[in-house]
Amino acid sequence: MHSLRRPEYNKTLMIKILCLQSWYTISDEEVEFQITDILSFQKFLGYPKNVPDYSTIWRFREELTEDDLIDKIWNELHRQINTLNLVVLECIS
Repeated sequence: MHSLRRPEYNKTLMIKILCLQSWYTISDEEVEFQITDILSFQKFLGYPKNVPDYSTIWRFREELTEDDLIDKIWNELHRQINTLNLVVLECIS
């Protein structure tokens, strides 16, 4: 019997996907669709050959939450954004 294994995705790619979700306030299903549809999303993600499906995105976020890493990642991201004097504008759709 063959077990179906989902491909491993680069952690940086996955964190960037979570950033897009946060910045654009979109669901796992919507971000999966938008990555394949919006060129600026593809560029931000480094033009990935394979796009993780919504359940992979959900599981990744759950793993980070269970391991108490998600807050650490967000805090570090915000620290780096502030250090570089960058501004992330709220996106309204």
